[in-house]
Amino acid sequence: MKTHHYNQTGITAFTLMFFLFSFGFAIIFVGSLMLARDGMMGSRRSAAAAFSAAESGAEIGVRAVCDDIVAAQSESPAAPGYSLSASLDPDGPVAAVGGQGSPDRVRQYENTDDGAYPLRMAGEMVEVSGFHQAYNMIGSRIAGAAVGINCRRLSETGPAPHLMIEYAAGESRDWVPLAEYTVSHAGFAMSYHPLPGTVGWKEIVGRDGDGIRLRARVCGEQGGVMIDYICLKTTAGVDTLAEPWRTRQYVALPLSFAGSRITDISIEDESGKVNINAASLPLLKGLFVEYGVPDDKAAAIAAAIIMVRTANIFRSADSLHGVEGVTDELFGLSVEDPSYGMRRLRNDLTVFSWINSRAVRSPGLQAPVNINTASAAVLRAVLRPIIPGADVYGRLASAIVARRAVQPFGVLYSTDPDCSDHCFYAFLKLQDYLTENDVRAIMENADLSPKRWTGGDTQTAGFSFFSNSFMVSAAGEYPSGGIPCRRAVRVLAGSPYDHAMLAAPRRVSLKLPVVPTDVEQTGYWREE
Repeated sequence: MKTHHYNQTGITAFTLMFFLFSFGFAIIFVGSLMLARDGMMGSRRSAAAAFSAAESGAEIGVRAVCDDIVAAQSESPAAPGYSLSASLDPDGPVAAVGGQGSPDRVRQYENTDDGAYPLRMAGEMVEVSGFHQAYNMIGSRIAGAAVGINCRRLSETGPAPHLMIEYAAGESRDWVPLAEYTVSHAGFAMSYHPLPGTVGWKEIVGRDGDGIRLRARVCGEQGGVMIDYICLKTTAGVDTLAEPWRTRQYVALPLSFAGSRITDISIEDESGKVNINAASLPLLKGLFVEYGVPDDKAAAIAAAIIMVRTANIFRSADSLHGVEGVTDELFGLSVEDPSYGMRRLRNDLTVFSWINSRAVRSPGLQAPVNINTASAAVLRAVLRPIIPGADVYGRLASAIVARRAVQPFGVLYSTDPDCSDHCFYAFLKLQDYLTENDVRAIMENADLSPKRWTGGDTQTAGFSFFSNSFMVSAAGEYPSGGIPCRRAVRVLAGSPYDHAMLAAPRRVSLKLPVVPTDVEQTGYWREE
């Protein structure tokens, strides 16, 4: 009995110890689960806070782009919304009543009688329409326009003749008086007469390519005026690397709030890149070669990209990964760039740059490259097939980068001397290593307008001076113990244009078309 009692007591003690041990383990286990849950919840809260900071940074960047687009225009390259005044040379038909000048148009700003129209009697007039630069500048932000006229008196004696400056725009096509101008000078002199602020690119270009018309008419009893030149002068916005959206003057980082902070905001102009949905084979190949890809391999990859996009357009540059030959190693290739520092190939590819559907000298889609923001590699890729020889196209690309840092480009061609600081053609004429044939070949490629340069279609990409799409990247972090939790986002922002109607830009949007016929208006948002 004694032994049995001892065993029972032992079993009872063992059971009690086991129960206590199990209970303690359960408490520890539950406590661990609670701690793990709290840790997970804390981790989620940290991630949410870091992501919220990144989102806030992206919103600040989008607002900076928006403010820059709608800012009052300035002629300083360092100011928000940099702008310039450029003349759109008449390059279309001229109708004249009276005069013995050039049979087709008021031709050149030369201050000579050659090509000018003498209007000798009351009621005689000269009319011009069709503007060369309009096709290149469609979509840019227009702040104002004026009619420019260069003329002189035929005789220094007698009453001063009077001209009525008129324009016709819009569907009505009625002539609207703009200014009555007294021609009091004996030598050729230029004067400008502002158009109403409601005249935009839709009126300038027109639905059927006719666009705005300008007319100078002798409105007094006394004739005797020599018309040398009539032009449309526009003040339009251009995008450069000196603006706040690029230099980040709109915010000081890091920016702390609610325990988290914004660590980085960067904005890139998508129109300074090569559009893989529109780029020609020589342009794609040239860009790959600039990043060190051998010629044969570069040509094969470019051909594969073009073959794939004929069936399905690319929705992002990252979707190139499905193309034969495109690897992470290819995307990661980099070169030293004077404007950007180390530049990766991936950063020079896009699908979001604006496509000029009115380009008439280029086969297929044409996405012009913003000459003021493109990397040196992109500029060399554009120029390489046109003027072969690294000592020529490489030297010119370097000269473009150096020039735009001081004075951005804003017009391809103008015979108005006031535009020489902004004029790409005038810049080319100053490069003594370029031949006349080189200059013409470059302009034939850069200019998307119908006339003036008649050597053929654009080989690589035309040039533009503005952007309608920006990729905004932002990063945020939240302190979580000793290791901060970090998140990043990328968002596309810009002003989509009405390709068919050539309307003014709408408000800043996070959804842009990929091609003019795109009905999806696909935006871009990516969490990293």
